[in-house]
Amino acid sequence: MKSIKIRILIIFLILLGSLICIQWYFINYFIKDTLEKQLINYITDIGKASVKTIKPNMLQIFPGFTETKTFHKLKKDLRKYQTDFNIDNIILMTPEKRVVVDLSGMFKNGDEYLFIDINKRQLVSLQGGHIKSSSLYKNMNNIYCENIYFPIFDKNKDFKGVMILFASAKYFHSLMNFQKKLSYLFVVIIILSGLLLYLLAHSISKPVVQLSKLVDKIGEGELNAAVPYKSRKDEIGRLAKNIKDMMDKIKSKNIFMRRVSAGIAHEIRNPLTAIKGNLMLIKRAINTDPRLLEMVNDNLREVNSLENLVSDFMNYAKSINIELKSVKANDVIERSLQEMQPLLKQKAIKLTDDIPKCRLLADFDYLKRAFVNIIKNSIEAVKYSGEINIIGEIRKGKLYLIFLDNGKGIDEENFTTIFEPFYTSKSAGTGLGLSIVKEIIEKHYGKIELSSEMNKFTKITLILPIEEKLYGKDTVSR
Repeated sequence: MKSIKIRILIIFLILLGSLICIQWYFINYFIKDTLEKQLINYITDIGKASVKTIKPNMLQIFPGFTETKTFHKLKKDLRKYQTDFNIDNIILMTPEKRVVVDLSGMFKNGDEYLFIDINKRQLVSLQGGHIKSSSLYKNMNNIYCENIYFPIFDKNKDFKGVMILFASAKYFHSLMNFQKKLSYLFVVIIILSGLLLYLLAHSISKPVVQLSKLVDKIGEGELNAAVPYKSRKDEIGRLAKNIKDMMDKIKSKNIFMRRVSAGIAHEIRNPLTAIKGNLMLIKRAINTDPRLLEMVNDNLREVNSLENLVSDFMNYAKSINIELKSVKANDVIERSLQEMQPLLKQKAIKLTDDIPKCRLLADFDYLKRAFVNIIKNSIEAVKYSGEINIIGEIRKGKLYLIFLDNGKGIDEENFTTIFEPFYTSKSAGTGLGLSIVKEIIEKHYGKIELSSEMNKFTKITLILPIEEKLYGKDTVSR
């Protein structure tokens, strides 16, 4: 899928290419053809006037003719036409293609006209009284030229000779130079326009890309991100405002859910506390009856389970306000493992940890709570005497903390929902644990990644910036 910038540049290049082709056609065909016709008409008018002054008896070829008054007068008259009308050359020749006069001096009186621009067919046409013209060509000086051929008749309408006028269209040369300069100008325009268009396309696509990334963050649950371009009065500004309104609505619903959760948990906790207290009193009163004691213990276990459920709701309902301070990553892991030791021993789980020494800007208690929740999930997922490995690596100023277990795994289709509130694959529980973990990690400017394969492993990776790469100061409230 092409980006907006690429699409705009492609459209621009197509339009500019079309413009260059039109310009090239206009100069090479339309203007050039018009100028050529004007040149032919101009020379034709001159030739018609000059032919009338030439008497057929002047077209003589014999030794010594060039010394006669007739020849000198003929040459003088032709030279005057050449000078007055800026004609390059004039040649007079007989129907047998023998030169009478050549003002350029290339051919002498009596020489055969050797150029093939006059053939038998053209001579026949000239004999019929038609004026002929050559095609536009470049001479040895690389200048465009045109030749016009005029028939000469005597009083009896007998064909006596041909007058050739050679005229160079110097403006064609100027036109071609102009075309070259115009081409260079177009190249410069293409480069500058491409650069300006790229900047324009970038200014259009950049807000779209940033707002798209913002929408991705919103999808991941980050509702406190700043919304750029809200002050703009165009479509981008309206889009940014709509995204901001959407974020506010989601936050309002999120706050509402937390309040509902807090209310429900509060209403359940009070009677649970009373029930638990009464059961403890009953337990002490019937300490001698094993059957009744087991029933009371069962009820106490259920009450404890309900208390844990209520605690999850209460934790979810609370707004997570963390205070970032400089802490050692190893200390947080060590404290988390100490808290989980009873459960690890209960299932005889082999746990290994290898964490590099580094400091994080973190809220110790909240980060420990996230680690404890992940380790607890791993303990519940592995079988008796299973394995859990905690591995730390520092890459590009970030701590990659990997929690790997060989438990039952997670179905891939649940990867996108496992961090959502109230999702759980367990028979008991609220499904709030990992959603709280995700929120805690994001509050620490980190990311959480998941990979798993059913009945083989689950790997949760926490990516946290180490202290010196984040702020360079000790305490930040968030």
